[in-house]
Amino acid sequence: MTSESKSLIRGDSSETMIPAQFGVDTETSESKSLIEGDPLETMIPAQFREMRSLPKDYEAYELRKFTFPELAIATGHFTNARFLGGGGFCAVYRGSLPQGKEVAIERLYFQLDGQQQEEIEKEINAVGNVRHENLVKLIGYCREDFDTCLVLEFVPNNSLRFHLNDEERRSNLKWSERMKIAIGSAKGLAYLHEECNPKIIHRDIKAKNILLDDNCEPKVE
Repeated sequence: MTSESKSLIRGDSSETMIPAQFGVDTETSESKSLIEGDPLETMIPAQFREMRSLPKDYEAYELRKFTFPELAIATGHFTNARFLGGGGFCAVYRGSLPQGKEVAIERLYFQLDGQQQEEIEKEINAVGNVRHENLVKLIGYCREDFDTCLVLEFVPNNSLRFHLNDEERRSNLKWSERMKIAIGSAKGLAYLHEECNPKIIHRDIKAKNILLDDNCEPKVE
């Protein structure tokens, strides 16, 4: 994964998480706190930041809870060689799970208090239920002592902005690939806005929040 890929970062070179811009019909107290500038906003992938109310017993499926030692081993103890990028509140590393699966791991810079921990876990559970080929997949998370991390799908071919901002890379993007990116991104957004339950409003779709795989298939962050 290159510096801009990081299947999950926001920031200079890893750019993959998004703040929101469109409205929703109903805000939970958790989503409202994220919208109003809570540092947790930088941990949850932006497409999941605002959503309708969840039932109290709502729980994600197939979402794995990792231990911090597992993630430390996966990233070579968060070595600089595995560093993909970072923003004001988190750093992103490339990780290798025991089965050989490559992932992107976001590590929050600071400790969360009890209420923040509850809020982020509820948001993570909601994100864990989202599955679409054109959305970056949340694989799992770690919430342990002083550390909070997200484990996301690794997307190897950088962001769309990375390709558009360089004249040579931009000229190498065929029109068929551009159409594929546009249509796939629209499908991912349509799923979030209309099909998933609860419905989720993205609110900030732009080139740096669209990641590309090796076949130029887009994945919205």
